[in-house]
Amino acid sequence: MTNIEFSKELLSGSINITGQQHKVWKIDSMSIDNVGQVLNNSQLNYFQKFDAFGSWSDYDGLSGVWDMPTQNTINIIIGNNTVEYYDVNVLSFMLKMKRQSEGQTIEYFYKINN
Repeated sequence: MTNIEFSKELLSGSINITGQQHKVWKIDSMSIDNVGQVLNNSQLNYFQKFDAFGSWSDYDGLSGVWDMPTQNTINIIIGNNTVEYYDVNVLSFMLKMKRQSEGQTIEYFYKINN
């Protein structure tokens, strides 16, 4: 198994075994340009669901597909838009990733929810 395949399984579960074939990651904290943000109760409900077959959905009702072209990047395609995350670190219990938005660096920290 390659490092990318292993990271994909940590992110979404495995299609090779019977059982769970998706993982839900719930927001734990975030920062904008290295400044921690206070999240309200509604924001703390936010999650992203990664399916082992490549489907993606979130708390806001958006859905699309995801791919991990390298061990440190995740691309989520929603319609004609691609959200690119970099500096990705996936562990069995924690997901950290960054993206650029409107000239800012946003870093997200998720914990496993299922």
